Amino acid sequence: MSNPPIIPVPDQNPKQSKISHYFRSIERGSVLVCSSLNRVILQHPRGNLETVYPKILLFFALKKWISERRYKEAYVEIRRHKLDMNLLVDIDQHKFVDYLSSGDFCRDFRKIDFVNLVIEGLQPGIAEDLKFVLSESEIGDRNKYILEQWSGNKVDYLCDAMRSAMNVEKEYYMLCIIMTYAKKT
Repeated sequence: MSNPPIIPVPDQNPKQSKISHYFRSIERGSVLVCSSLNRVILQHPRGNLETVYPKILLFFALKKWISERRYKEAYVEIRRHKLDMNLLVDIDQHKFVDYLSSGDFCRDFRKIDFVNLVIEGLQPGIAEDLKFVLSESEIGDRNKYILEQWSGNKVDYLCDAMRSAMNVEKEYYMLCIIMTYAKKT
């Protein structure tokens, strides 16, 4: 079994920061019952169980699923936790483009609403939460990839790639194809 990733925890007072991905207040005396890839189950002194999804664990789970080309699972978790849809693309841009061109995107995302949410969530920059998943040099590589491979226009490139992937079933994905034209700058 491989070693878990080392997550650096900054010197930070949780009371000073309104939003922190590293600290969470829990009831005194709570016991860790179990943890999985992206969730932690705690038992409080009164006996009730609570499932917590620490964002750091969730981000590393997303990175794992995307590296294994399990975009549907990653999409479901991104949607459930209201994260930036750009994470689907930005964690590994090259794999996402391969995923689109191979036709797996159309096989996995059969609901038009799901595809439209991905298209609607596309933003020109890199997702802010990427700093919790990748190192600074990897983020720099992602920016460089956008500039070199996509001529600096991520949204237009991805809209064109998604449209060509959906042209296989034009009638079914017609609303999504129209959405790609509307999203394009």
